[in-house]
Amino acid sequence: MKGKFLIFVILAPIICFGKEQKKNSPVFTTDWFSNNIEVWDTYKTEFDRKPNIRCLEIGSWEGRSSLYIARNYCNGPDSRLYCIDTWEGSKEHSDELRIGLYERFLGNTKDLRKKKRIVAHRGYSKEVLLELSAKINKGKGRKFNFIYIDGSHEAKDVLMDAVLAWELLEEGGILIFDDYGWCGDSHHCPKPAIDGFLACYKTMYEILLNGYQIHVRKVRSTPL
Repeated sequence: MKGKFLIFVILAPIICFGKEQKKNSPVFTTDWFSNNIEVWDTYKTEFDRKPNIRCLEIGSWEGRSSLYIARNYCNGPDSRLYCIDTWEGSKEHSDELRIGLYERFLGNTKDLRKKKRIVAHRGYSKEVLLELSAKINKGKGRKFNFIYIDGSHEAKDVLMDAVLAWELLEEGGILIFDDYGWCGDSHHCPKPAIDGFLACYKTMYEILLNGYQIHVRKVRSTPL
């Protein structure tokens, strides 16, 4: 009996720690991001531990990519990630995935939001981007070093996000488009919008990656 009691005393803290660790772990139902990490890691030296880095994410879903950005790009003093999403999902998402979506994001990002490393803006990207632009124009905010566009897949929405986000990106900053290789139908497809944007701004950026994602660096604010 004493032996069993001793084993329980030894194992109890380990069991409790495991339960606590599981309790505090992020909750994800999907993983559409991890395959990007190897390439994204190559940009870490530009942002890692540096002060006053500003990042913007359009489309945050459950917060998997948000956590990566906040931990690797916005981990210096007074650095911050702004997340924009309706957290309502889109037509390609099942009802099961949409249920509790916002709550999962809030739970997954709770600690970093408390530290002001992540700031959530719940709403339509067009409206929030215009609000951010107005603040920057009034001197109440700064342009962004990094912007990730992974919101609506409707071509017209992607183009709107790109045009508005470009004005918020500082020269030298990085802009990433997700899902260049994904297409639901002729309208529900980011590629035409991204191609149109790249054609219109072709002298103002350099291509860093051309694949399922498109990565560009803003080299100038006005065309040649």
